[in-house]
Amino acid sequence: MAEALKLLDPTRQRPNRLVVSLGDAILDTLDVLGPFDEWRRQHAHIRLSDYYDESNGPADHAIDV
Repeated sequence: MAEALKLLDPTRQRPNRLVVSLGDAILDTLDVLGPFDEWRRQHAHIRLSDYYDESNGPADHAIDV
């Protein structure tokens, strides 16, 4: 689980807790929800909207019609 959390970029991603909770129930041999909640607490101060201008890619730009 720790390796998976290292892949998340808190300035671009905020996984859905319900989806992680369902995965935790399915993978009952692993503690998934606890480390995920800790990751959320550690990055709670980060607002995705503060990083909108830094995103780059075709989906991030307005399309002129």
